[in-house]
Amino acid sequence: MAGKLGQAQVWVIVPVYNGEDTLPKCLDSLLAQTYPHWTACLIDDCSTDGSRQVMEAYAARDPRFCCLENPKNTGPAGTRNRGLAAASGEYVAFLDSDDWWSADFLARMVEAAGRFGADFVQCAWTLEWPDGSSLVQANTYPGQRVFDRAGFGEPLKQMLRGISMNHVARKLVRRPLLEELSFPEGLSTAEDLAMCFSLLLRARRIAFIPQPLYHYYRHGGGLTGSALGFRQKWEANRAVSRMMAGQLRGTEFDTAYFRFLAWARPWRLVFSKAVRLVRDKRNQ
Repeated sequence: MAGKLGQAQVWVIVPVYNGEDTLPKCLDSLLAQTYPHWTACLIDDCSTDGSRQVMEAYAARDPRFCCLENPKNTGPAGTRNRGLAAASGEYVAFLDSDDWWSADFLARMVEAAGRFGADFVQCAWTLEWPDGSSLVQANTYPGQRVFDRAGFGEPLKQMLRGISMNHVARKLVRRPLLEELSFPEGLSTAEDLAMCFSLLLRARRIAFIPQPLYHYYRHGGGLTGSALGFRQKWEANRAVSRMMAGQLRGTEFDTAYFRFLAWARPWRLVFSKAVRLVRDKRNQ
């Protein structure tokens, strides 16, 4: 792999829904990449603003952009699945239309994947707010870490107990790992977690790098489930917990401990949310 690392092609899936205002910064970050071997699949999920015109302008500017349009609104999961169905190249990356990458995102991620022989690589990230403030979020593990299959119990525990591993957008994934996988459609949130769990169970080696290369824009109108009500989040996370418990069967991780973590995850999220609310109220 190391011999062809400099030419490894990356398929970037960018789901777009009413992203007219944020999409230019997102796509400019792709054009700024120091690693040039990428194709970005921009998929319009029936936007009602000028997103389609922005997409077409960038496609006219650089042939590495290709544009697709959903015949009906399918949400982030269905839109990403369409991008997966069209994917080519050695690696797949995901970039939401309101977020952006550091200029060395692809260079560092592809280099790490090749150097470690990793099925996927995950970087740290930065939260970005509309007022220009930002906050760097550490990766799941400090520094640089590589796990072989025998050591997957630790990252699996982190995935089931928290949220730091549950974002596909911070990962570069070897494309064969994604074959026959899809994001579960019909969920209001947590489809990222379901996909990340499936990827971990299929992988043989994974790597974490400490650089905050992904920039996540925090605002109310994004593609994530930040504006959802409690009941929607609860039901979606319960559904994903059942999926995960079922996927553990027949694997070396099918233990009472991991099954408990899978089933208890929604309750842990509720408890964590309650603790944050109490803490925030005390700090007011």
